[in-house]
Amino acid sequence: MKFINKLILATMFFCLIFLSTADLFAQQETGWGLDGAYGQMYDPKTVETISGEVLAVNTKMGTSGLAKNAVLLTVKTEKGSFPVFVGPAWYINDQGFDINKNDKLEITGSMVTDQGKAGYVAAIITKGDQTLKLRGVNTGSRAWKGQGQRRL
Repeated sequence: MKFINKLILATMFFCLIFLSTADLFAQQETGWGLDGAYGQMYDPKTVETISGEVLAVNTKMGTSGLAKNAVLLTVKTEKGSFPVFVGPAWYINDQGFDINKNDKLEITGSMVTDQGKAGYVAAIITKGDQTLKLRGVNTGSRAWKGQGQRRL
């Protein structure tokens, strides 16, 4: 009986360790966590709101392999065209928010520089009367934290 109790306890311990580290690995793999590439780029001091038209929607981002199944937009504004790093495709789909070419969007996010080019890490995207909340505007904390990272 003691052996079975020890075995159950050991199994529970290893499951707990596995579950706690799986979340960390998922965040590191995708680059979307606060410590990931996009989380580190987000700076509340550079937050601004832009309006523009979607020129392209890319869901297979491959630059540096930082974000898998991520959504990257190219948005044309009065100031020019900019890449907008949105977030994981699964999260956007789960919110029922569709982004398509030629959509008119209002984007609040942090202006960043990636590979020498200006762009944005989106916090909030508005299309018509729909709003997609991606990050805390003042913190950069992602809205999908704890929601399905293992699905990536």
